[in-house]
Amino acid sequence: MFKKIISLMLVALTIISMGAIAVSAADVADVTVAAEESSEVAAAANTITFEQPSDWKNVKYMYCHIWMCIDDGSVKWPSWKSKAEKMTNNGDGTWTYDVSKLGANAIDPNKGGAYAVIFAADTGMQTYNLVFGADCLGDKAYATGNKFENPEDSAKTCIEAAWRSGKYGAEKKILSTGNDVVGSVTPAGATDATLMANWIKTFYADTTKTPNVPSLLKKLNVTGQQVYDELVKITESTEASERNKILNDSAKLLGVEVKDSKNPAASSSNTGSSNSGSSNSNSGSTSNGGSTSNGGSSNSGSGTTGAVDSGQDSTILFILGGLMLAAAAVMFATSKKRD
Repeated sequence: MFKKIISLMLVALTIISMGAIAVSAADVADVTVAAEESSEVAAAANTITFEQPSDWKNVKYMYCHIWMCIDDGSVKWPSWKSKAEKMTNNGDGTWTYDVSKLGANAIDPNKGGAYAVIFAADTGMQTYNLVFGADCLGDKAYATGNKFENPEDSAKTCIEAAWRSGKYGAEKKILSTGNDVVGSVTPAGATDATLMANWIKTFYADTTKTPNVPSLLKKLNVTGQQVYDELVKITESTEASERNKILNDSAKLLGVEVKDSKNPAASSSNTGSSNSGSSNSNSGSTSNGGSTSNGGSSNSGSGTTGAVDSGQDSTILFILGGLMLAAAAVMFATSKKRD
């Protein structure tokens, strides 16, 4: 009778241990699924998506063209509509682009909205420059339906694009005609004063456009001195005689006094704070937390996986130890009965 009771106890312990192992296996399966989902989230966070407008017909290929608004030469960007810019058709009217195609560290999370992106179809349709940053990864862009004059060619129009998250927006540019300013966001690293300075550097001698300078200063909310100071900076590498002509002529357009026409750069106030008022358009668009949190969640996910694995190993060892103790107890009891 005693042996039968002991045998039943062993059977019960075996069944319980099998159940515990099954539970541990289920935990492992759950962790595997969680890890796969985390991987999918990480992949999605490395892409951007474009919602193809309904009036863009017969599109076979879409391209995602990204570049740095103020190019420092540190990254070689893919060529326009090259294979590296091809997007993936999701089959639901949206297209996805994996920014890893741009190369290692192409999108710097510390630079905020320092980049711009154009979505272009093989049919010739394309969007206007949309300011872009690492915090836009995982976001969707769409055509707003708004159109405005192309800043580079007044004979053409631009199709405005925006992010579903509401971040950034169309790049702010002065029309080549000088009649107006389009877009709303000055890229990170630039100011409205540098925007105006670059326009004047290009068109300072064009008398059909320079009469617009006073109205442009007002629209951009910058002073002539602020713009002149930026001109001094951006013409540093220009040949001396040409630089002096640009600065002297531009000073007259901007209403800035030049004390030495032979060395107009020396007449600039060069005040570091003169541009502070023209950089406010970036204040709301420099959040980099999105990309940081993506990396953090990915890392924490893998860390959680390791913690669950350790717990499972401990459970199995505990069960095996219990079985060994039970077997030892049976052997001891049987031995005592024989004695």
